Amino acid sequence: YRQTEDALKQGLAITERGLGTGHVDVAHHRVAFADLYLQLGRFAEAGKFVEQALGVLQKVYPPSDPRHVHALLSKARVQWAQAGYVDAQVTFERALSINKRANNGVLHAEVLSERARAALDVGRLQQAQADANEAYEVLLQIWGAAHPSVGAALELRAVVQLRAGQTELAVTDSRAAVQMINASAAQSDNPLVLDARVSLAELAFTFASNI
Repeated sequence: YRQTEDALKQGLAITERGLGTGHVDVAHHRVAFADLYLQLGRFAEAGKFVEQALGVLQKVYPPSDPRHVHALLSKARVQWAQAGYVDAQVTFERALSINKRANNGVLHAEVLSERARAALDVGRLQQAQADANEAYEVLLQIWGAAHPSVGAALELRAVVQLRAGQTELAVTDSRAAVQMINASAAQSDNPLVLDARVSLAELAFTFASNI
C-alpha cells in the first residue's frame, strides 16, 4: 500500500503541475486516493479527497452529468464506513439516479452491489436482496453467464440469501457462482480480484452447506 500511495502522490503532483488543480484528471487522482485510504481505514483522509474531487467535478460538469458517479460511489463508501448509512443511502440514490440517464449498466450494477453490501451491513435485508438481485440480472444481460463479474454478483446474492435465512437458494447460487467464476478464470484480467471472488463464493457455499 505504501508503494501505491507514493505512486498516487507522484501522479497527482505531476498532474497538478501540468494541468492545474481544477482539472478533471486531478479529480480522478483524488478519487483514487479516497479509495486507497478507505481500504486502509483512514476514513477522514478518504473523505477529504473525495470531497475535493467532487468540488472539481461540480465546477466542470452539470449536477446530472454521469462523470460524477464514480466520485459519488466513493463518497457513499466512505459514509458507510463511518457508520453513516443514512447519508450513504442518499449518496447511493443520487449516483443511481444520475447513472440511469447515462444508461451505463455495468456502473449501475456496481453501485447497486455496493448499496446491497451497505444494506446488509445494517440488517436491511429486503433492500439488500432487491439490489443484489438487480445487479446480478443487469450484469447477466450484459456479459452472459460466462463472465467472472456475473459470478461475483451471484455470489453476493447468495450471501444476502444466507443472511435472510434462504439457505437452499443460497446453496444453489453459491454452487453456480463457484462454477461460473472458475470456468471463466482464464478470461480474468486480474487474478487477485478473481481469487478473492472465488474465496468469497466458496466461503458462502461452505457456510450455507453446514447450516
